[in-house]
Amino acid sequence: MLARFAEAKDGVFTIAGGGLDTFWVPQFPATIGCFIALQLRYGVGEVGNSAVIEFVGRDGMTQPVGMPARIEIQELGLGENHPPGWEAGVSFAGPFMIPVGSPGTYSTSIVVDGSTERDLPMRVLLAE
Repeated sequence: MLARFAEAKDGVFTIAGGGLDTFWVPQFPATIGCFIALQLRYGVGEVGNSAVIEFVGRDGMTQPVGMPARIEIQELGLGENHPPGWEAGVSFAGPFMIPVGSPGTYSTSIVVDGSTERDLPMRVLLAE
């Protein structure tokens, strides 16, 4: 989820302005700033594996723009109070910046271990 603000602490999110999908800028080129909140869910059988998560900004032609943000998890784990039979998970939240050259549609791709799992669409418009 894209938001105006997000933090993840002890597996719980605090989010303000969640579901953000439209950005207004005074001029182009511009840099869009937002926060990303993500909860990565995985089966108990994946505990102990590593994971790499990337957030990739893309233009309307799905070409990458800017630098991807990268999170490396050395070892997926279980919380100390993990209920038997439930999926495991880890929560992340943090800032993300995307350079934009013109008005139009853009997206943020969530890539887990090299596979795109979700695209978060957005549009950028000129403020009047």
